[in-house]
Amino acid sequence: MMGIKKWAFVIGLSIIAAACDSGANEQALLQGKLTGEEATSVDSVYLLNRKEDSSYERIAATAVAKDGTFSLNATPKDGMYYVQAPTDGNFGSDKPYVVVYYRKGDKLTGTFNMADFAKTIVEGSEGSEQSMSVVYEKGTKEFISRSMELRDEYRLIQSEIKNGKPTAEQQAKLDENDKNFEAVNNEGKTYDIEFLKQHPSALVSVEVLAGLSYTISTDELRAGLDQLTGIAKASDSYARLEKRYNSMVKTAEGQAVVDFTMKTPEGKDFSTASLKSKVFLIDFWASWCGPCRQENPHVIKMYKELHQKGFEVVGVSLDSKQESWEKAIAKDGLTWHQVSDLKGWRNEAAQLYNVNFIPETVLVDREGKIVARGLRGEELEAKVKEVLAAK
Repeated sequence: MMGIKKWAFVIGLSIIAAACDSGANEQALLQGKLTGEEATSVDSVYLLNRKEDSSYERIAATAVAKDGTFSLNATPKDGMYYVQAPTDGNFGSDKPYVVVYYRKGDKLTGTFNMADFAKTIVEGSEGSEQSMSVVYEKGTKEFISRSMELRDEYRLIQSEIKNGKPTAEQQAKLDENDKNFEAVNNEGKTYDIEFLKQHPSALVSVEVLAGLSYTISTDELRAGLDQLTGIAKASDSYARLEKRYNSMVKTAEGQAVVDFTMKTPEGKDFSTASLKSKVFLIDFWASWCGPCRQENPHVIKMYKELHQKGFEVVGVSLDSKQESWEKAIAKDGLTWHQVSDLKGWRNEAAQLYNVNFIPETVLVDREGKIVARGLRGEELEAKVKEVLAAK
């Protein structure tokens, strides 16, 4: 079965860049034109950076002429930025955006079709950071197209599954889809790694590595960070990824479990510290996550068989609605510890453990050490039995 992790390589992380006020001596960083029926509804185009809380901060703004043309003037520091052209005049995380890469002296141009704003390809002057981004996008176009086709196929199969239990035929289709995507994923990953080797100082390379970080080990991420040079290594994006790496290391396999306390469905506090000297699984899931719900029967079977031998499970839900969370627990028959802060993807335990996709599992041994992450199904059951048998 597939989880959200399968699509990780086609999804680039959005990492903040630094701000700089506009002024009279600024150059035309981006010259463009808005097209489409909604273009006449846009008064201003914004250059933004994204803060750590995922909100946007304005770097510069410019008015749009009657013919849809604009000249966005700014002299920010080298880095990655976001362009938005909201029809209601308000930029924000709910609006489409286009990512641009800038190095002092670069000149960017683009025609933004308001009907499909986010797919705009902004061109950069020869040798610019944006031109390197275009090179990367063209190189990955085929992989992304094929992966999106497989994603749509996966969603279609999922929509035909009733009660969260696929038939033998549906499972065979899911397995074939999984196999095909793994092949595309590996091709894309190979391309990304080679791009990093060839362009270690390009700003876009930091984002390529950030995307890879979802599917590579912490050691591989460290090696990738050490490989970057020049303005890439000096960028705020690099600093953000370095910070994420340091956080990942703290909850990687071999590290001591980091305890947390969260509310049960009944509103009581539950802490993983109460499971000291026991083998336990932290299972990140959500009521809306199809792959999570399909995995639950495997966890139920394992829990029933091994609970009397000292095995515990803590389900951490990334739900945001109490009712949906409780209904899923009841419908799936989950009898182990359940907690949530109802903050969705901003769940504090999920952030503590750098959970970027679900289902995700963290297995802890009797000594309080993390012995495995990301295992599911038979592989997870085998590991749990191995840890329980250890003296």
